[in-house]
Parts: sequence; structure tokens; C-alpha cells
Amino acid sequence: MIDTNVAVSAALLPRSVPRQAFNRALEHGTTLISSATVAELNDVLRRPRFDKYVHEDERLEFLTTFSTYPAEHGAEYPHPCDCPQTL
Repeated sequence: MIDTNVAVSAALLPRSVPRQAFNRALEHGTTLISSATVAELNDVLRRPRFDKYVHEDERLEFLTTFSTYPAEHGAEYPHPCDCPQTL
């Protein structure tokens, strides 16, 4: 599970450790992405203050990859009732 802060760093800093972790997760692991994380990432990556790092088009391309990769690669998500309860 990649949280929003790691995803933002991965989007903004292509040579960063978070980006390396993100790429490795896509290549070798199973990625699980919540709709809340995608929504938050969408909001954050659209902020103009990040233009100095990476153009918005590139950030949104990252978001698209982040949010669609699991479905495009046959990921099946467990039904919420099958997940352990958090106390």
C-alpha cells in the first residue's frame, strides 16, 4: 500500500527513493489503491505550486498510471467484508 505522501514524492521527484519504491511495487508486487487516496492525490497533484518540479500534465499522467495500473493488470480486490476488522 502506497500512501499519498509517498505517491506525491514519487510523482514530483523521478529519481527519488519513493519513486524507486513505486516503480518496484508496480513491477514486482500487487498494488492496492483506495479511492480516497486517488481523490487526495488528484487534489494535491493539481496544485500550481508543484509546477516548478514537474509540469501538471506529467503529474496527471502519473496519477493515471497510479490509479489504473492494478485494474489493467488483473488485480482483484477483496470484498470489504473479507478484510480483517480494525479496532
